[in-house]
Amino acid sequence: MRKSLLLLVFLLTSQIVWTQVKKQENSKYPSDKFVILSCRPNLSQTKVLNGRAIKLVKPQYPKSLITERKKGAVNVQILINEKGKVVSASAISGYTGFRQVAEEAVKKSRFKQFIRCGKPTEVIGTIVYNFIPPE
Repeated sequence: MRKSLLLLVFLLTSQIVWTQVKKQENSKYPSDKFVILSCRPNLSQTKVLNGRAIKLVKPQYPKSLITERKKGAVNVQILINEKGKVVSASAISGYTGFRQVAEEAVKKSRFKQFIRCGKPTEVIGTIVYNFIPPE
């Protein structure tokens, strides 16, 4: 009984301290310019980053494919450096005619800086582009 009570007190205390640390970190970094990540070391890969872009360049529908009327999504895996610039981009799924255009567009995009344990960090994530033929 006593061990479980001590464990409960410890967990509550550590949660309060962690909440205070997160509040301090969040106040140092405005949410419109930075994304705060957990301090756990194996979280360098995030999911879809479309909402984290400061400037997300949208690709033009390829003129050579207008007659085919193809449509669909392209997933582009990107590496973002500590300053929010796209270092590399590689399309991992989607119609092959759209892949190169999507890669070129995302390389011109800019993202919020990702902060882990108070330091800017590199992040790997995915951008999703949906291609719809023009009217």
